[in-house]
This record gives sequence, structure tokens and C-alpha cells, in this order.
Amino acid sequence: MVIALAASVLLAVVAGCARTGPESTTVGASTPRLAVQQAMASRLDRPVTLDVRTARSHEDWMFLAGRPLTGDGRPIDYRRTSFAQDLAEGVFDDNFSTLVRHDAQAGRGWQVVELSIGATDAPFIDWFERFRGQAADRG
Repeated sequence: MVIALAASVLLAVVAGCARTGPESTTVGASTPRLAVQQAMASRLDRPVTLDVRTARSHEDWMFLAGRPLTGDGRPIDYRRTSFAQDLAEGVFDDNFSTLVRHDAQAGRGWQVVELSIGATDAPFIDWFERFRGQAADRG
């Protein structure tokens, strides 16, 4: 519920940012899901699939949240990733949240703007403030 509400608010704010935005973390992809999978696979150093539980879009923006899975759809063993220490310390949950943007004008496809893996809080809460300023810069 909190994720859905925050996603709706976030997308309302970034709606004015549809033409330019922050630096992307991936090369453009043909779909939002593919962009997220590529970025997540790079971070986890393994192929992944997504169990998307929340998806909200507005114009050129999309917020996705859910659970990453292995390439064949099984739970990821985070003990074999760069998140092993966080997991051992109890500060890692099996989830992801991400904000992606489609940049058709520059021909760059869908790009990951923000990606959080394993957050035990709501990392997307400050995305509202960060992207609202960029929307205002566009005029």
C-alpha cells in the first residue's frame, strides 16, 4: 500500500521531467522490465528475472517494485552476491524498487534512473524531492 501510494506521488512529480532527466545507470533497453533486468544482473553478477508486484507509469516514466529472481525463476541466494554482508547483518530484504525513463527523443530507449535492491526501508521516498527539482528546471 505504501509503495503504491509513493509510486503514484512520485510519478505525478516526475511527469514534468519526461524529456530530460538524471544520468541513467544502464544503456537503453526496449522495455522497462528489460532495462531493470540488465541493471540488476550487472549488480548481482548473474542473470535475473523479475517478480513485479507494483508497476505504475505516467508518460515516459515507470516505477516498478517487487522481488528479483534467478534467471530460471528461483529465489536468489544473496550469500553469493555483493549483498552477503548486508544479509548476514540483517539489513537486507529480498526486494527491489526502481524508476525507469523512456528517452525516445535521444533514441536511448528505457533507462534505469534509480535502482534499489534489498532495502529494508522505502528508498524511493526521497526520489520525489530529487526529481521534482529536475522537473522545475525544464520550465
